[in-house]
Amino acid sequence: MNFAGSYLDGDVDFLLKRLPLADFVDVAEKEALIQSGRRHYSEMLSPERAPSARYLALFDEACRANGGRMARDCLRLAALIAQRRSGPVTLVSLARGGTPVGVVLKRLLASVFERATRHYSVSIVRDRGIDANALRHILAQGHAPESIVFVDGWTGKGVIARELAASIARFNADHGVVLDAGLYVLADLAGAAAVA
Repeated sequence: MNFAGSYLDGDVDFLLKRLPLADFVDVAEKEALIQSGRRHYSEMLSPERAPSARYLALFDEACRANGGRMARDCLRLAALIAQRRSGPVTLVSLARGGTPVGVVLKRLLASVFERATRHYSVSIVRDRGIDANALRHILAQGHAPESIVFVDGWTGKGVIARELAASIARFNADHGVVLDAGLYVLADLAGAAAVA
């Protein structure tokens, strides 16, 4: 399903399937199912609580302390994308952490670098790979394979970067295309991203 979520129309198209609320599982049950091997973590979602006042205050404090640095990092990352891709850019964010970064990059590429940019957010799951249906949809919209840039917020242990590389290698072989599996992130703690 294609929708923009809480972002402005045009900022991002989520290529995700909506799940009915009835399919949500509480955290304890989810953990038990995962630990027993009966279900994979990607097959279940748990309801999320609204953040507490203390959490929101900490978030606001962190934004005040680090907002300027993050803005500069986003601008540098957009500049690197503009240098490495000619013509229109197709950002493909890895849901969830990549989506807000992708929104900022889309806006910067358009306003600062005057680049036509489309932004999608897709699912990638450890041990299951990237959503190949979403990638096929993106290509079917006429986006050139060489225009695609995969975006995430950060790398932790590098698991998702490795999953992306393996998934894209399979996708390229299965579909006769050449997508660059390099991951563009703001923070590369694992040293696993192509660009940070």
